[in-house]
Amino acid sequence: MKKTGFVYIMPLFMLACDSQIDVVSQEMSKIRQLKSTKTVERPIFHPVPRFKYSAHHLKSPFVPDSLQSKFHLSSRLMRNQQLRLRQPLEQFSLDDLSFKGGFRTQSGKYIGLVQTPDGRLERIQLGSYMGLYQGKVIQINAFQIQLLEMVLDGERGYVTKRRRLLRSVAGSELSNKPILDKPK
Repeated sequence: MKKTGFVYIMPLFMLACDSQIDVVSQEMSKIRQLKSTKTVERPIFHPVPRFKYSAHHLKSPFVPDSLQSKFHLSSRLMRNQQLRLRQPLEQFSLDDLSFKGGFRTQSGKYIGLVQTPDGRLERIQLGSYMGLYQGKVIQINAFQIQLLEMVLDGERGYVTKRRRLLRSVAGSELSNKPILDKPK
């Protein structure tokens, strides 16, 4: 019974498809009878001589005179920063790092211990770099690490900002967060 029903319904579908095909065929024959238009030829492009910019050493017209010297200074500092090898703690945000303490060497220098998010302890000393913004360690003591970061300012290029990472104390969640000081 199911097969016979299918056999009776199938021709109806075929008729519906044929009527659609006939409509499309009629439209295509109308389009073919229309007058064809001539295609436009491709334009010929002549090569333009290369322009060599020779005023790159002059003052930029986009930077005000008052900021020009600061902009050149910060750009030079950033170029020097990009040439040095990155240190392991520079792949982490300061928010993710935790200052665990440190020790004093026989020569009197203080070595800090910083814990990374994956639990590793890294040694740092004066002049080390940490954080995502080229933070250079300028002071280490038993309670904090102070560093200078190079942060991109929308107006003046790169500016240095002083940040500090406080020593983690058990039971205190605020102690291991960096505190933003006023920029110098």
